[in-house]
Amino acid sequence: MTCATETTIETLNVLLRGELSAAEEYRQAETEFHGQFVALELLRLYADHLHAANLLREQLTKHGARPFERGPARTQNMASTGSAIDLLQNLKEREQQAFDDYESALDNPELPRECHALIRKTLLPRCRDHLARLADLLNRQ
Repeated sequence: MTCATETTIETLNVLLRGELSAAEEYRQAETEFHGQFVALELLRLYADHLHAANLLREQLTKHGARPFERGPARTQNMASTGSAIDLLQNLKEREQQAFDDYESALDNPELPRECHALIRKTLLPRCRDHLARLADLLNRQ
């Protein structure tokens, strides 16, 4: 276990909160498409966000920090805010924000090398994949 700087802890916890919030949004969105192909894709993306949150928790713990523990702040019920296209577009915008947050984290020189590697090799590629899948789902609507 190594001790991380406050900046590193805050950066990782911000990313963790983002993943938890995204997972909640995908869970809510899936109910809007229950029984459709889209629902299966959204459940897969939901699971990816939960996995990413666990990876970030592991990094925080490894560096002697306490991971963000509360559940995500309740997000607006996206299912009631518009059409299926609007819902998928909102998820796509969320993914773009996550992508931008991860790229920004890579600019943090205090972030440990293994955190940079996790972001570069796993989390950013996953965001790219999610953006492509959401674009495909939007094109099918």
